[in-house]
Amino acid sequence: MTIVADTVSIQTRRAQLRSDVNLAARVIPTHYPLETFIAVNPLAGLESMPFEQAVRRAGDLYGSPGVLSETTFRDLYRAGRITDADLESTLRLRYPTLLDGQPVRMGTCAVTPAQLLRGDLLHGSVAPKPLRRNMTRSEQAAPTVAEQVDAKAAKWCAAFFGSTAAGWPMPDHDKGFYHAWRMLALPTTS
Repeated sequence: MTIVADTVSIQTRRAQLRSDVNLAARVIPTHYPLETFIAVNPLAGLESMPFEQAVRRAGDLYGSPGVLSETTFRDLYRAGRITDADLESTLRLRYPTLLDGQPVRMGTCAVTPAQLLRGDLLHGSVAPKPLRRNMTRSEQAAPTVAEQVDAKAAKWCAAFFGSTAAGWPMPDHDKGFYHAWRMLALPTTS
């Protein structure tokens, strides 16, 4: 009886693992061989979402911002890489009717909506850094450990999935990633 229960449990866990891998494969873009791809589209796998939603979701998944920080944009403006014309054009695209609105009275001054928005963009308070909402337990409890595991996993994945340009294939490659890793990693503990 326990053999059947253990078999069902193992089959259930395998099915769950397959499901998790399939889900991850939809989000993580495939690039092969690892040594030769030039760029990664962080939104690959999220094309079905509206752009802004996909950028937020990618940030949640990967823990990285989808756009430059306000401080970086302000530095680019001060350096002349972003001009007043760029700001005006972008504000017109983003808020087409707002810029033509009535000026706002601030004490004795009248400020146009464009001046108000430009002032906020260039001199307003910097928004707080967004928090990554979806983190693994290891990332929450011990982020440096998660970073070390990521670095090691990336090294072994590159060795296993990389091209044949390495000069020789990874031993036991034909038996799968886990077996090949286990045979090589145990003696060196890396």
